[in-house]
Amino acid sequence: MHPNTVYQHVSSIPYAALSSSPLFADYCTRYGRVAGFYNGDFRNPDDLRAALRRTLAVDRDRDALVDALTAQQARWGVDEATRQSLETLRSPRAGAVITGQQLGLFVSPLYTIYKTLTTIQLARHLSDTSGHPVVPVFWLAGEDHDFEEIASLTLLNGSDLSDVTYPEPPLAAGAVNAGPVGRLPVAPAIDDLIARVGDALPRTDVTPDLLALLRDAYRPGVPMEDAFARVLRHLLPGTGLIIASIDDPAMKRLAAPLFEREARDCAGSNARLAAASEALIAAGYHAQVTTQPTNLFVMDPEGRLPVDAEGGRFRLRGTTHEWSEAELIRTIRETPERFSPNVVLRPILQDLLFPTVAYVAGPGETAYFAQYRGVYDWAEVPMPIIYPRVSVSLLEPAVRKHLDQYPFALPDYARGAEKLLKETAASRMPASYEAAYARAMEAFDAHLDALKKEAGEIDATLERSAESSRVRIHRTMSRLHDRMVRGQKRNMDIDRQRIERIAAHLFPHGKPQERALSPLHLLNEYGLDFFVRLMDRLPLDTWEHHVLDT
Repeated sequence: MHPNTVYQHVSSIPYAALSSSPLFADYCTRYGRVAGFYNGDFRNPDDLRAALRRTLAVDRDRDALVDALTAQQARWGVDEATRQSLETLRSPRAGAVITGQQLGLFVSPLYTIYKTLTTIQLARHLSDTSGHPVVPVFWLAGEDHDFEEIASLTLLNGSDLSDVTYPEPPLAAGAVNAGPVGRLPVAPAIDDLIARVGDALPRTDVTPDLLALLRDAYRPGVPMEDAFARVLRHLLPGTGLIIASIDDPAMKRLAAPLFEREARDCAGSNARLAAASEALIAAGYHAQVTTQPTNLFVMDPEGRLPVDAEGGRFRLRGTTHEWSEAELIRTIRETPERFSPNVVLRPILQDLLFPTVAYVAGPGETAYFAQYRGVYDWAEVPMPIIYPRVSVSLLEPAVRKHLDQYPFALPDYARGAEKLLKETAASRMPASYEAAYARAMEAFDAHLDALKKEAGEIDATLERSAESSRVRIHRTMSRLHDRMVRGQKRNMDIDRQRIERIAAHLFPHGKPQERALSPLHLLNEYGLDFFVRLMDRLPLDTWEHHVLDT
């Protein structure tokens, strides 16, 4: 396809039809049901303006923040649009729209890009409509230590899916985990992985440039965080996107007051979280985040380890390291770079540092935030609007053509190609056979009923024998019917190819396209500027799933 192809909006699908959680579905379309757990309706312009006023009312050391961010951008490449965003952020009139994500291999999966595009779009929209400049920010979740979650990607070539997995790094002696993923140096095995990517993708005019980008960013020895940021920066030039890492001594100095607050009153933050969890469950929803002894981690030679509160003292889990409250606070003040927020404290920290109007979240994150409003109040940080990211299924031409030839709705393909193929085969059985089969079974049941009545007059136990015979005959006939269906199925090679291709595109490995596929196959086919061009076609009405095709 020509690289200047743009995607057009075709249709929308309610999240409830895509097996989304009831909490997320209600948040998107029936906000009144969940309003008590959040701080404003993302669909209401007045609520967005109120969120902007709240965050601008908070004093922040913007110069220290921007100086730290400016130094970070120098590692990843920076263009004039991002320089302007950084200088804009210094102004007390400026707000921010933020998203973030773990450092998936080669910026996978697709929804990482979609979250970022929504963030850029929303920042532009608010800048145009609020009278205040608003900048887009991507928060690198590089301190997370769950390496397995970011180590694999899935590539698509026609109907073929190829999985590429980065080798797990060896643990240091005595270590519990490998520590922050963002700090891990890219291993020499990356060259083989990039070669495997090249082999799995169809060869196009873009392929050499795409592989060169990956080799340049993911050089052996480069920290994983830097490699990820370089690719993201390259894919979204001119958008003004600021990329931020909290794993930075300058940023941690700004974060230290929140870490101290948690050390002094971890019971208070946990009580707020527990109360919200109980309220969610009482309202018929689910609570995803559970309370921990504290919401702090420490980066240690043994890995990234949680801090437990035990009898007025604090202990680094699984070790002999411990502190009194005063000792822990002194350690935070002296070496804040050693400390890291958990899933509860991370968004609070983000919105303490940045004037956040809105956070662009996926469905799971949106559910997390339902538990956090009280923790924001505890921290005296205004909670932003939670804005769902755009959710998209992209249909390439052949997929759209095949999709229109079958009676299945897009969500049906989540059930897998085999089930849909069997249903297609059943629907295409000769009408005469189906009618003959139905007549035969109806006649058999009628004759057996008459025989059963006669037999019952001779001996009542013969009625049970007649019913047993009915069951056996039904089973035999059902097996015959299934054999006919399978025979029809074997004659459906073309249907198999088409349905398998549709399923591989829409629900690879049984997961939604945006949650499973790497963006690399789209870049390879449509050009490295594909997502910048796509952004202009994506809607900001993100309360439904969108289907786009060429």
